[in-house]
Amino acid sequence: MSWGPSCLFPSLPVDAGRSWRPKHVLVIGHSYVRRAEEWAATASRLVDARRAGLRITWCGRGGLRLTDLRSQPDNMLPQWFTPPMAIIVHLGGNDMVALGRRDVYELVVSELAWLAGRFPSARVCWSQIIPRSHWRGAHSVPAINHSVRRLNRMVRSSSPPVGWHPSPMDV
Repeated sequence: MSWGPSCLFPSLPVDAGRSWRPKHVLVIGHSYVRRAEEWAATASRLVDARRAGLRITWCGRGGLRLTDLRSQPDNMLPQWFTPPMAIIVHLGGNDMVALGRRDVYELVVSELAWLAGRFPSARVCWSQIIPRSHWRGAHSVPAINHSVRRLNRMVRSSSPPVGWHPSPMDV
């Protein structure tokens, strides 16, 4: 599967009276992000974002893991006119069964710190892992969902590196 982010706002109005620059948000993640892009692609859902001067680059790929993150942003750099003001990362779910909570936690912290260093002007946010009704390869769905909730609390309560921010939303 190719990694081809699409920009939903290829051209934004420019206010001639002042120096205006679109706000660029990069959303990186697994299949949930790909599906969110498809959902958001209808014109009626984009009107408010366009009015706010928001440019969203969706980078969703099914099966994406935390360990794949470092190879993704550099693939998109030539397409950017301005660096993103925010990077939202929705990853970790595909890693839960194979790696376990502690290893996923360490990967979340290290990868978000790397992103914050790579894009110092951007606010890097981690979107919490969503509990699922089915986890491929899991022996116990309730046990994995319990681990997911604990991992989300661990990340939320950790002392974040400069530049990245855990999601304030509670699962």
